[in-house]
Amino acid sequence: MDEVVKLANDLGQQELKRLNKAFAQSKAPDAVMRLVDSWHEQIDGYMNKNSHQHQIKFACRSGCSSCCTGLRVSVTAPEALRIKQHLETTLPLPDLATLTQRIRATAARSRGISTQDFAVARITCPFLKEGSCSIYAVRPSTCRRYHSVELDPCLRRAAMPESRAFGAVTIRGLNLGVTALMRSFFQSLKKQRLDNSPYELSSAVADALDNPDAYMQWRQGKKIFGEPVRRDKEAISETTSLANAASAVLNFDDALDF
Repeated sequence: MDEVVKLANDLGQQELKRLNKAFAQSKAPDAVMRLVDSWHEQIDGYMNKNSHQHQIKFACRSGCSSCCTGLRVSVTAPEALRIKQHLETTLPLPDLATLTQRIRATAARSRGISTQDFAVARITCPFLKEGSCSIYAVRPSTCRRYHSVELDPCLRRAAMPESRAFGAVTIRGLNLGVTALMRSFFQSLKKQRLDNSPYELSSAVADALDNPDAYMQWRQGKKIFGEPVRRDKEAISETTSLANAASAVLNFDDALDF
């Protein structure tokens, strides 16, 4: 086991202990939503700390939204509930109704298709607004992990999704650390006997918005978000990448060359 893998595993174990304790103490909806936020902050902190330490220059910029089309985003149940809370507390009712219809339409297009078919269909995230993420503050962990140090492969993937020849150039150490944090969240949910399945983003949020008792039912251990997406083994491996199979994965030291 190399040092980066060991550090990632240690990080995941520390986060698992924190989450288990926090979930045991957090019963009310607002408390669990704050717990989701704190977990997201752990992910952001890891990405920021290590990108600075290893001088990683991301190609990702505000207004660059190529990854928001054709890449199926998975989300946990509490993340879907957090997005629901955010939308219902920040949007005027007419805007929420309009967005809900767009989310439902995207969910209908996404239902029952493979990751590759999702890409070929160029399905766009319903939360993309004028080239930017409209739920950036509460975006899912999968979006927080996604990154690239080169722009051109991302643009090529977006332009030619059927070829499977292009994808993000990611950093192995970042993938490993964030994947460990994500795995700890799945494990903690399981320990609490809560649904820890991954769901397609638009489908899960649509189900949450349409169900006023969504939080209560989920907290009772019920599965209320329809059919889970298959948890891709590559998505939790040590060289994970959220783009397609052609994505390149670099070590921390390699990032200095970009």
